[in-house]
Amino acid sequence: MAIKILIVEDEKRMYNYLKKMLLKIDASYDITGPITNVAELRDTLQNEEHYDLLVSDVRINGGTCFNAFEVVRPKMPVIFVTAYDEYALKAFKSNGIAYVQKPVEEEELREALEKAKKMLSPENEIDKILAMLQPPDISYKRFLCLSYRSLQQPLQFFHCHRIMLITEMAVHLDRLIIIDHR
Repeated sequence: MAIKILIVEDEKRMYNYLKKMLLKIDASYDITGPITNVAELRDTLQNEEHYDLLVSDVRINGGTCFNAFEVVRPKMPVIFVTAYDEYALKAFKSNGIAYVQKPVEEEELREALEKAKKMLSPENEIDKILAMLQPPDISYKRFLCLSYRSLQQPLQFFHCHRIMLITEMAVHLDRLIIIDHR
């Protein structure tokens, strides 16, 4: 599936340069743009059209991209491409994943795009974590143990009837503990 990229750039020459460089890096990108001013950016972000990635200049006609972001926060990652370094902190507070300074070097843009691809990948870290939280196809024995003391911290190890050390999932309910053990 092609990554859908929206370019925000008020200089036509720079827009063409970015588009050409993006397609050189990956010809499958679906590129839309240019968005040239704050009002147009705000309206585009408010509509229902979905973009995977925003490549944005900071200073555009009518102000900065942050003026639009104050009204509509971008839901997609943003690669900022700008000649100004004073907006870097604000950029990362606005869903920014990279801050590429002009003149744009292909390798720097490529690295930012690789970072975006990893974030947009269906096999990103969150999916891996969620998969790990799914119970494995292993049968468990359930034990009910009476706690001899009140637990103040999450249960990691529990000695049940001095026979076994449980390190599996456990739920503490008042003074009763339900333990799942393989």
